[in-house]
This record gives sequence, structure tokens and C-alpha cells, in this order.
Amino acid sequence: AARSRQLLVAGEVALSMVLLVAAGLLFQSFAAVRELDPGVRTGHVLTLHFSLSPDSYSSEEQVTSFYERMLKDASALPGVQSAGITTALPLTGDATNNTFLIEGRPPLPPGHSLVATLRFASPGYFATVGVPLKSGRVFSPAERGRQARQAVVSEAFATRYFAGANPLGQRLRVNRESFEIVGVVGSVRADASSDPEEAMFLPILSGQSADAYLTLRGEGDALALALPAQRTVAHLDPDLPFDHILTMEQVVARSQFGYRSGMIAMTALALLATLLATVGIYGVIACTTTQRKGEFGIRVAVGANRSDLLWLVVSQGMRPVIAGILVGAMLALQATRFLSPLLYGVRQQTDAEVVVMVALLLCLVSAAACLPPAWRASHVDPILSLRAQ
Repeated sequence: AARSRQLLVAGEVALSMVLLVAAGLLFQSFAAVRELDPGVRTGHVLTLHFSLSPDSYSSEEQVTSFYERMLKDASALPGVQSAGITTALPLTGDATNNTFLIEGRPPLPPGHSLVATLRFASPGYFATVGVPLKSGRVFSPAERGRQARQAVVSEAFATRYFAGANPLGQRLRVNRESFEIVGVVGSVRADASSDPEEAMFLPILSGQSADAYLTLRGEGDALALALPAQRTVAHLDPDLPFDHILTMEQVVARSQFGYRSGMIAMTALALLATLLATVGIYGVIACTTTQRKGEFGIRVAVGANRSDLLWLVVSQGMRPVIAGILVGAMLALQATRFLSPLLYGVRQQTDAEVVVMVALLLCLVSAAACLPPAWRASHVDPILSLRAQ
């Protein structure tokens, strides 16, 4: 029975070790993701998603005209500093990958292609969400319809495909149409932990996309702009609904949701397992000291120090704990392989550091659980305990 209790304690400690290490690694991943620069200024920005009906907007000119009127009216709202439209927000994973060619370069071998994410954007979009202009210019309102044959690329795009060369003035062939690169802007991320995006931006005023986001930068609370924006657009098209009305800060928080929820869930499980292990250690040691009360009385009667008894009980109680920690450490290091898809910015050295910290924590918690019954054992009355025998 005593061996079974010790095995149970060791198993509980090993499980706590694995869960606490996993929780620690997920916490570090979440902290690392939060430190990443999303590439945009999130404060005071509101985003509103909408889709134009193909029945009401059957031509590119109709789409372009509606976008122009929407931007004009939205920019005139009180408290709005700037307005923009884009087909895909940063950190949402909405942008699509698209093949392209760089004109003037030798053709690629068969089966090879250049790929980058493709977004459409209005002239004011970059300033609205805070994507900085690195060189050149962004789109002009005059570049609309068939005149919209300009492209803006991200800094990551320029670094990869034009390393050491000036991308301005170069021409890209996208979907069989030619676009001149007129500007380079800062890179954004497709999701919370992805690398800076290699992106191409084409003018949305070409009317080629009817599914988009209206973005507004305000002076105060971004959500306060939601109702005025909906009313303004309702005057243009009463049948056009908005959905996914979010501030840019909420967009960022949603992109980090997987890391946050994984960390919280694992931490809750780890704390529960640690609590059960602590209660189990206390219960086993309390039961053992009660059964050995006569032995402790004899030890005191023959001159044993109370500190010796205290150390005896604590050291014996820590044996299954140490065994559980060693087993749990080995299992935890193996478990990190399965957690790797959920981890970001965690190195192998960090794994070892977390394991050591968790091991020390469990030692302290376990020793604290052993102390109350050990203290009672060290203060047993030898006469009463011998009489009970």
C-alpha cells in the first residue's frame, strides 16, 4: 500500500511537470508574439467588412464609382482623420497568393513561378492603418479604372525580388496585365507569428474587387465611428450591410487568440494537476506519519532531535517527488516536439530553462506540502505515543 501511494504521488508530480512546462513554453510563445511588430499602427482604427452585390454592381466602373463616393463621404465624417479601402486586412490571413512575373527578366524554368500575396488598396489606405511609405509614392486618386496600372510593393517583397536594385519603375505582370512599381511601403504580417509579408498592392479603384474592408482612422474611440459610418454608407446603398466591425486592436487580439487560449487552457490544467499533486503529497505524508507515530515517539524517547525527525519525514516524502520530477522532465522534453506547431520564438535553451524552473517550483511546493505533517511528527509526545502502542 505504501509503495502504491508513492507511485501515485510520483505519477501526479510527473503529470504536473509536463503540464507546467507546456504552460511555461506557451506563455513564452504568447509573450514573443505580442512583442512582434504587426507593421501597422493599431490605435484609433476601425475596420468594416462589406461585399457589393454583383447584381447591383455588375461593371468595374460601378464598383469604382461607389468606392469613390464611400471614401469621400466617410472622410467627411466628424472625427475621421482618413479613410481607406482594402481587400484584406493585416493579421487576418485573408490575402491571397498570386503568381507574377518581373518584366525584362529571363523566363523562369518550367514548373517555377514567383509568388507573393496580392491585395487591392485605395490611396488613403496606407496612411489610415499606419503602413509607412519607404520610398516612392502610393496611389493617386486619379489612377482609377483602366488608368490604374500602378503597383505598390512591400519592403519584404522589394528585398527578396530586387535585392541591391531599385524596384521603382520596374514592371510586374500580374494576371496578364502590366503594372509599374511606384512605391515601397512597410511590411505587414499575414498572421500573428508569420514573417513580414512579401506583398503586392494594386489600385482598388480599378474596380476589380467587390469584397473589401472600409478602414477609418479617428481621433478618439474607434468604435464610436461605427454607427456614423453605417449611416453614411446606408445613404449610398441601403441594401449594403456591414459585418465584422472591429477595431484594429481587436484584429490584432484575434490573430493572437490561438496563442492566448492555448496558454490559458494549459495553465489551468497545469495548476489543477499541481493542486492535486500537492494534496496527494500532503495526504500520503499525513497518513504515513499517523501510522508511524509510535516509531517517532520511540525516537524522541531515545534522544532524537526534533529537527532530525522533521528532516526524516520531509526527505522521505520528497523521494517520490524527485522521481516524478525526473520522469516528468524527460516526458516534458519529448512533449515539446508535439507542441512545436503552437510555439513561437522558443529555443532549445529556453526549453531547458523552463524545465529547471518548473522542477524548482515543484520541489518548493512539495516541500511545503510535507512540512505540516513533518512538523506534527517532530512534536509528538513520546509518552502518549508509547501508551497508544
